[in-house]
Amino acid sequence: MNDLANPSGALEGDPRYGLSESELKLYYMNKSPCWFIHIELDIDKFMEIDDSKRRKHKEYFITQSDRIRFVGPIKEEDGINITGFLILLDAPDRGVAKLWVENDPYFMNDVYKGFNITRWSSSMEMRQLDYPRMKGWEQFVIIAIDGPDGNTLRNSVAGDHHEYQALVMERYVARGPLQNDSGSELIGSLMIMEFPSLHDCEEFWRKEPLNYAGVFKEVMLSRWAYGEEIE
Repeated sequence: MNDLANPSGALEGDPRYGLSESELKLYYMNKSPCWFIHIELDIDKFMEIDDSKRRKHKEYFITQSDRIRFVGPIKEEDGINITGFLILLDAPDRGVAKLWVENDPYFMNDVYKGFNITRWSSSMEMRQLDYPRMKGWEQFVIIAIDGPDGNTLRNSVAGDHHEYQALVMERYVARGPLQNDSGSELIGSLMIMEFPSLHDCEEFWRKEPLNYAGVFKEVMLSRWAYGEEIE
């Protein structure tokens, strides 16, 4: 049952703790935007990249590293073949984020087949270079898009969801809600996780209240890795 004094279900110490629904909406709208950029690769051109283009791409990311929270390849289940890239970028609006992608040397050399941009709100201050990685463990990204009753169902299990998060907090590399462009509505969730194996990550997700409550209409759970672009 949800706590009427804490309708969001957030844990104590979380800035969302105790906020009403209207206050929570203002919190997300006023928070500095971050953008989830999902890049689809032209695999043939990616495999043919020469050292000069690779170096320019990395130099571009290094010069912009203060704006990049996380970057890395999304992989197939074998953990070898790359299907795309995930970038979590600080930018004031979608237009700036789009221009940032279009200035990437890989984009200008047609290595990117396409890309999607979605507003994302980080629930953690941790960035890629700050995260205390577990040697030998693997990383995964979960992208979950709300169904038509997502908001109602999310509210119904908010308390259970936050309690479950508290039990697995050390496994989150990054987490937060996906939003519409203004930040006024939640449309899904995105998280990067670290576990010993794919099976462990799948078990985590199976037990997540937002998942078994049917909040999401679409879920992608994929292998991910820390990108060398800012390493």
